Amino acid sequence: ASSHATASTIEVAAGGTVRVDDHFKPAAKVAGRVTEAKTRRPVSGSCATLLPLTGTDTGEEFGSGCADETGAYELTASAEGPFLVLFTDPSGRFAPEYSGGATTAAKAKAVTVVAGRTTTASAALDVGAVLTGRVIDSATATGIADVCPSAHTARTWDWLPGTVTRCSGEDGTYRIGGLTADPVSMLLTPGWQSGLA
Repeated sequence: ASSHATASTIEVAAGGTVRVDDHFKPAAKVAGRVTEAKTRRPVSGSCATLLPLTGTDTGEEFGSGCADETGAYELTASAEGPFLVLFTDPSGRFAPEYSGGATTAAKAKAVTVVAGRTTTASAALDVGAVLTGRVIDSATATGIADVCPSAHTARTWDWLPGTVTRCSGEDGTYRIGGLTADPVSMLLTPGWQSGLA
């Protein structure tokens, strides 16, 4: 079985021994190249993550791999079936993209992963947008440090995957990089010890 829910149960009596034999299928792999959309240059260090069809909602991942200097990556899948591939850039320079060139999981194109085969999924990433600003104390107009931003899809609580955030420094300046060209809402969260809302 490929999941806890579909696995067979085994009864073991006290003092008894039960023999359980199993076999492994040949590995299922996903491979491809990650390039920059405008120049077609490789995006080395970018990463591909295999996700369920719902995207990042459940927090489940079924394999990941990062690109070399030529933009090529390969990952080993831990299950078979239809999945989404999410391409991200840990540096925050490029915006994330799902398989099929989509910016959301709902519009992404699924890839089918089969044991013993290599499925191809490539991406051409756009340079990401940057959102920056300054957080100040309303009474003193001085900057507030350690306020962390998070970006969400439109007016929802759906977190935007693949963004790179920098919490505010002493002058109150924060930054979110790697945003797609889509509407976002933003939450600014001060440190718990600050006493600020």
